[in-house]
Amino acid sequence: MLKDLLAGDMERYYGHRPSKLEYIKYFIHPRTQAVGLFRISQWFSRKGLIPLAQALEVFNMIVWNCELSHKMEVGRGLQILHTLGVGLAFASAGENLTVNIAVVVAGEEHDDEFDVSRRPRFGNNVTIHLGARVFGGITVGDNVIIGAHTLVNRSVPANCVVAGCPARIIRHLPGYVPPSEPGLYCKDETRKE
Repeated sequence: MLKDLLAGDMERYYGHRPSKLEYIKYFIHPRTQAVGLFRISQWFSRKGLIPLAQALEVFNMIVWNCELSHKMEVGRGLQILHTLGVGLAFASAGENLTVNIAVVVAGEEHDDEFDVSRRPRFGNNVTIHLGARVFGGITVGDNVIIGAHTLVNRSVPANCVVAGCPARIIRHLPGYVPPSEPGLYCKDETRKE
């Protein structure tokens, strides 16, 4: 499973299944090394080797200024474009999550127990831009773009672009379906009320 996740992450960077030489290149490059170390810390965590998982987590913080909790579940294709100031401690994410510089994703308040019900969940193909903040036990659907410096503290339906503080839906993408309970989601600025 570790090799499959690493290969999936590298496919996003290189556009093809990586060669053995590209695995070496992957662990040398600053942007990809942080993700690779995260994947290994996840693997240690699953094997019950928590001290080793935590050691790699701390190494990522010291060297790459990137905090990636080994407790997160993240699908293939994780891409962190710039590691500086990134702090990720969410419950889960699907495939092809893209994170930019200075993004923070966490529970609504500090909890050492890592209660996944109080942490965000992401679908597939989510992009989080520069300086965005995502907090709480919310859900972000598939194919969502979170704009720069956006504060997301309510759930986001699939196939849309959100921006602002607090986040509002500013554009629908193909396949958008309005949520059945709009009060639980970000306000839709594209609708005329």
